[in-house]
Amino acid sequence: MPPPEGPRGGRGSRRDATVNLRAPGGGAGGQGGDELPALDPANQSLADALRLVFVLLQFSMLVLFVLFAFSGFQTVRETESGVRLLFGRVTGERLEPGPHLSFPYPMGELLRVDTGLVAMDIDGAFWPALSEDQKRLTLQQVIQQNNKLSLKPGEDGSLITGDEAIAHAKWRVQYVRRDPRKFVQNVMPDAERDIVRAAVERGVVQAVAQVQLDDLLKQSPGESGSVASRARVVAQAALDRIDSGITIEGLTLLDRTPPFFVYADFSGVQSAEQKAEQRRSEAESAATNALNAMAGDASGPLIAQIDRYESALAAGDTRVQADALDAIHALLESRTTSLGGERSAAASGTVTAILNEARQYRSSVVAQRRAELESFRAKLVQFRSNPGLVIQREWADAMAEFLSRDVVEVFSLPPGRAGDVTELWLNRDPAWVKDVEAAAKERQLRRATLQRQMEAEAERFRTRTGDIEARDR
Repeated sequence: MPPPEGPRGGRGSRRDATVNLRAPGGGAGGQGGDELPALDPANQSLADALRLVFVLLQFSMLVLFVLFAFSGFQTVRETESGVRLLFGRVTGERLEPGPHLSFPYPMGELLRVDTGLVAMDIDGAFWPALSEDQKRLTLQQVIQQNNKLSLKPGEDGSLITGDEAIAHAKWRVQYVRRDPRKFVQNVMPDAERDIVRAAVERGVVQAVAQVQLDDLLKQSPGESGSVASRARVVAQAALDRIDSGITIEGLTLLDRTPPFFVYADFSGVQSAEQKAEQRRSEAESAATNALNAMAGDASGPLIAQIDRYESALAAGDTRVQADALDAIHALLESRTTSLGGERSAAASGTVTAILNEARQYRSSVVAQRRAELESFRAKLVQFRSNPGLVIQREWADAMAEFLSRDVVEVFSLPPGRAGDVTELWLNRDPAWVKDVEAAAKERQLRRATLQRQMEAEAERFRTRTGDIEARDR
């Protein structure tokens, strides 16, 4: 390229530059052809590889887009309920079990909430701190092995009862996630058990503070008594205030005990109360059986009317005495009473047997006396016709009856001449004396037994007004 020229065309003046491009093997100015030069094999392979990579990248992006679009497709199981979200807003709730589609995350989400029953034991908050080996033992075994005599605040759990006593208890709560929407909106899954535990512990503390220690200890394990019911109400109210969507299905008292250092004393009292209750139940059962055996279903009304009669007797009210006595007779005879005009329960059992025996005895006595009267009238007719014969016959009958008694001993003598004197020096026959004494003792025993039976029968019908008033108080 020549140096630029000046303005007048001399050296240093300006002029336009020119460039001539020539293709390989051609003339100047590209007169040898218009095609671009071909790429070498290396560049060609690189271009093909880049083109393939671009196609694969496009296909991968399409696959990822499809997978992303269908990532919201999930299946709700049988024990679950689904909640569909879109940008954090609930667009569907209580979705039935089965497949469901939602917008992919983070635009949308399908949350699955288990609606089955969940059980949780609260066995440390209100129970003394025990080792793992001690937890495998029974309460009695733990108390026998545990030598500590005081509670350690911060380590041992306990409860304060309404009478300011200390107690320990274990509980079991069963709950369900009843409202899935409220549950996913207000409860974090990691904090769920802690929330339920805190609510139940609060309810237990309030419920136990309203009862005395004896009432708490009298409840059997597994019994859903008033303490568990109150605690459940308080715990459910606490869960409802935060809209947790959780419903407590059951709260069970697993175990309860007084402090370990007084456990033996409480056990002795409880054992005595149980024995007393058992004896009381046995006595009531025996009384019921005795009353049923004596009068059946009419025993209760009979006792009530007897008490009424005795009260009227003490007050001197003759009208009430007559009414009560008439009601007693009606009950014993299964007649309609004058009290209300209703049919009374029919008396049965021993009292019926006694009444039947009394009726039979009355009938037999009347029949016997009538037979004696007829016999006397017949003898009177014979006596008027032949007095000597009647007297001789009656004398012979009287002597035969007299000699047949066991206290009369008969001796037979040989016949002798008139005027002869016979002397006999004899002792009583020992065998006969023994039989007589045995017969006398047997009669005495029968009389005593009959007397005791009569007194016992009379005592069963005797009701002390003072005892009844004391029992009612």
